[in-house]
Amino acid sequence: CLASAAIQRLMFELDKDEQGYDALTDSWSNDAALYNGYRLETGSYTVSYERANSADASQRVTLYGAQDEESRINVNTVSKEMLERMFKMLGYSPDLAEPVLDWTDADGNTRFHGAEAYDYASGERPYAPSNGKMLMLEELLLVKGIKPEIYEKMAPLLTIYGDGRVNINTAGPEVLEILGFSPELIQKILRYRRGLDDLEGTEDDGVFRSMARVSEDLEMVESISNADRFTINNLSAVLTVSSRFFRIQAQGKSRGGIVSRVTAVTQRFPKVQKIPARIVSWREG
Repeated sequence: CLASAAIQRLMFELDKDEQGYDALTDSWSNDAALYNGYRLETGSYTVSYERANSADASQRVTLYGAQDEESRINVNTVSKEMLERMFKMLGYSPDLAEPVLDWTDADGNTRFHGAEAYDYASGERPYAPSNGKMLMLEELLLVKGIKPEIYEKMAPLLTIYGDGRVNINTAGPEVLEILGFSPELIQKILRYRRGLDDLEGTEDDGVFRSMARVSEDLEMVESISNADRFTINNLSAVLTVSSRFFRIQAQGKSRGGIVSRVTAVTQRFPKVQKIPARIVSWREG
């Protein structure tokens, strides 16, 4: 019940957010007063998550709030080029992209390095590929070549939620690299987002409020080239500044010390629809 209360509180924060853009500065993303050991009559709750420090990749920072699910790449809409970049970045063969794409496409045609029904039927425990959208990210563990250790590295970068666009305000450096940004442009974006204190999730962060002004906003604090502008414009179709899906990792702790953990994914709807945020995934433990 305490963990559920935390999730309901966060959904309330998401519903009242009318900015039109979402960033790590928002109260749903990082507000220790609301989500770090918040006390109720029967105990307390904490909602938190870790992310890499964009100023120092060897360090992790803890934020108190929800994670933007659309800071990740949708495995159901991802391009072959992006998957290949991801596997190469993680230290694996880019050929692994093809069995993933064969799993999610509707046809039974096998790509050169891919896998379709025959490949799965001939195994020790035969099963059929989905040939459709993944309903759970763990389906990747059924894909030919995706071993548990590979999945563990992939999972933080991927999602099954959203329309395929990635929020440029919340995506980490690895996701930006997978999308196709150059290392130099990634650092310019991250510096802009961190603001003067060089920390993400604080009041002085730079926030992109409109995709139409990303280059202009960035140029106010960074020197950008024509190649940078071309990259931003070229990738604008797979980018957004607002999000609809959010991951909430809540922990409830009773006065007696009993701890319960719940991870929920919630969907927020546009204000004009007048539909309250809803839970689309719920996992306990």
